[in-house]
Formats: sequence, C-alpha cells, structure tokens
Amino acid sequence: MISSLKDLIAKPIDKKLRFLPFALVGLVAFAINSNPDLHPYLQISIVLFEAKLGIVIVYFLAKKLSKPVR
Repeated sequence: MISSLKDLIAKPIDKKLRFLPFALVGLVAFAINSNPDLHPYLQISIVLFEAKLGIVIVYFLAKKLSKPVR
C-alpha cells in the first residue's frame, strides 16, 4: 500500500523533470544567439557548435535525472 503511494507521487515529478534539460539548453542557446551585432557567419558557427554540445549536455542531464534516488 505505501509503496504504491510513493510511485503515484514520484511519477508526475519525473515526467515534468524530463523536459528540464531541453529547456535549459534552449535557454542558454537563445541567450548566446540573441545578440544582433554578431556577424552572420560567426552566428551560424556558434549555432552549429551549440547544437552538437547541446545534444551531449541533454543526454547527460537526462541520464542523471533518470537515475533512481536511493
């Protein structure tokens, strides 16, 4: 009875936290690229680098959030 209650409470929080890594990486990428004074080619290079780095960061953050807490 108690274990099923813990599962019901923990699952909604886990589902909400899955979006967190994507939101954090997106906010950082937007903040870096929001400067209109950057040269377009430099801005494109930064976006491509952020995309590669963002995939790695999201992977590790999602993996860390999905680990069970002891």
